[in-house]
Amino acid sequence: LGAGKAVTVREGASLALRCQGQGNPLPLVSWHKEDQVVAQGRGEVGLLLEALDSQDRGKLECKATNGVGEDAKAELLLDVLYAPKVDLLTPSLSPGGSCGLELQCMVDSSGEAEVRWFRDNLPLLPSSPGIALWSLDSLHVLQLHACDLSLVAEYQCRAETRLGRDSKAIQVTEGMVKEAKRREQQLQFNTVRRNVEEAEAQPFTSSS
Repeated sequence: LGAGKAVTVREGASLALRCQGQGNPLPLVSWHKEDQVVAQGRGEVGLLLEALDSQDRGKLECKATNGVGEDAKAELLLDVLYAPKVDLLTPSLSPGGSCGLELQCMVDSSGEAEVRWFRDNLPLLPSSPGIALWSLDSLHVLQLHACDLSLVAEYQCRAETRLGRDSKAIQVTEGMVKEAKRREQQLQFNTVRRNVEEAEAQPFTSSS
């Protein structure tokens, strides 16, 4: 009643809904979310949603049934606006065999977020030496193209929208850098050994 087909609220808000069904006999009216009955009553039923968050987004359905004819249904699409949420993954070795580390930041937000990287609280820019920045949908990546102790620092991923901001930080340690260097050396050794084995496997030919 009075809600229309869609409702948008901010995270933390509460929402009271009411659905009314008519018929003879008086129908059983019920609210459904993800095929689960969340409230029901005879003729009319209310639904109170408190402290809404991003997990509450989705479709709500009100259904009325009295055993006569087909059920009556009405759908309501609920959208919840929320501040961004940041998840910073454990640094991994750079792909492709190059020496370095890769930091991945997952950002969940309603609407596009501005995402920035910081090193010891100083902003990193695409033009900053020794790094690469790229994004794909909710994934934001910082690649560090080095394998020396200059990488040891705290790195922070920060996301911001008009609804708020969130950030996560992680410390790149000396051990992480040494492991990246060890892997690069191992890959180089394997490449040299493979080239030698391939050369030895070639049939010997001579010409006069």
